[in-house]
Amino acid sequence: MNAMEAQMKAERMKRAQILESEGQRQSAINVAEGEKRSQILAAEADKTEQVLRAEGEAKAIIAVADAQAAALTKVGTAANTEEGQKAVQLDLATKAIEAKQAIAKESSVVLLPDSGSDAATVVAQAMTIINKLNKAE
Repeated sequence: MNAMEAQMKAERMKRAQILESEGQRQSAINVAEGEKRSQILAAEADKTEQVLRAEGEAKAIIAVADAQAAALTKVGTAANTEEGQKAVQLDLATKAIEAKQAIAKESSVVLLPDSGSDAATVVAQAMTIINKLNKAE
C-alpha cells in the first residue's frame, strides 16, 4: 500500500513537472512571438512614416512650383501692358543701382563705363536687352 502510494505520488509529481515545463515553454514562445510582432509593427510604422513624409514633401514642392508658375504668369500678363513695361523698367533700374552699390561696398575700386553710370542709361540698356529678347521670340 505504501509502495502504491509512493508510486502515485511520484506519478503526480512527474505530471506536475511536465505541466510546469509545458507552461514555461509556452510562456517563452508567447514572449518570443510578442517581441517578433512588436518589431514587425515598429518596422511597418517606420515605413509608413517615411512614405507619408515623402508624400508631404512632394506635395509641398508641387504647391511651391504652382505658386511660382501663377506668380510668373501674373507678372508676365502685367508686363505685357504699357504700365507693366514701365514697372519693369523701374524694377530693372532699381536692381541695377542696388547691384552697383553692392559692388561699390565690397570693392575699393569700381570701374564703370562713362555712359553707364546714370540711371537713364542703365534703364535704356535694360530696355534694349528686353526689346532684343522680345524680337527673338
